[in-house]
Amino acid sequence: VISHVYQAPGSFTVNLTIFDNDGFTNSISNTITVVIHDVAVLSVSPSATEAQAGQQVGITVRVKNKGTTPETFNVTIYYNNNKIETQLVQSLAPNTETTLTFFWNTTGLAQDSLYTIKAETSQIEGETNTTDNNSSTSVRIIPQQSPSDFWGNLQSYAIPIPVSYTHLRAHETVLD
Repeated sequence: VISHVYQAPGSFTVNLTIFDNDGFTNSISNTITVVIHDVAVLSVSPSATEAQAGQQVGITVRVKNKGTTPETFNVTIYYNNNKIETQLVQSLAPNTETTLTFFWNTTGLAQDSLYTIKAETSQIEGETNTTDNNSSTSVRIIPQQSPSDFWGNLQSYAIPIPVSYTHLRAHETVLD
């Protein structure tokens, strides 16, 4: 068995010639196409780096097809390894990128805690460079501020309002 690893994408002609012990030979040729499969998560950007518990946080994920053939793959987003959502990227052309938007409902999460947000692509068959298939950032969940806290924090201010009036007596006429 003979194998060969191609170092670059492209179309190549492969020739095979067989010799037997009786001096007979036979040859065959075939053209093969070598492609690169490589997708990457370029960035993970939350709409806020701090959010109140119960608030919805938008998360934007940019992915790119760094390979030489269109790719279809999933992108899954997690908080502290808990799945939020998966979206399908379909037939992303070579050397192009797309942006996905996910929404994370923070209801019920521990307050005053830092959460790791990770986006990850599914593995593409034939992909060898998987080091860039995920990216992470973090979001801090802060305590909710109750309405009484809000109103209690307001300061009272005296705002002077100029008031003028004219008192008219019966049968008086004001001339401008």
